Amino acid sequence: MTRCIGFEYLIGNAFIYLTSNRFISLKDINNYSYSIQQYWNSNNSNAVLYGVLEQALYDYDDYFSFDRNSGLVTLNSDITIETLTKIFVWRLPEDIAKDFETVSHKILS
Repeated sequence: MTRCIGFEYLIGNAFIYLTSNRFISLKDINNYSYSIQQYWNSNNSNAVLYGVLEQALYDYDDYFSFDRNSGLVTLNSDITIETLTKIFVWRLPEDIAKDFETVSHKILS
């Protein structure tokens, strides 16, 4: 059975694993998206990212904001990495959560 993972999980994990800043570029998020899907495909995982990035940013505006002019997604001031972990890691199946971490290490190395 295919597991559909929303873009909000990708964004949350990008803040947890790809940056120590409170912002991340849309380019970096798109690269992460491509890399995680390639990883799943090459490892015969039945997972797929679904949805539309802009919709995820809109639906999760309590956590993130997007500046179209700069192309940056910003973590809202009251959101911590611990909060992101509770919402966007702990709610994922363990193997999928580990995949986000694994792929981020490959991107950063």
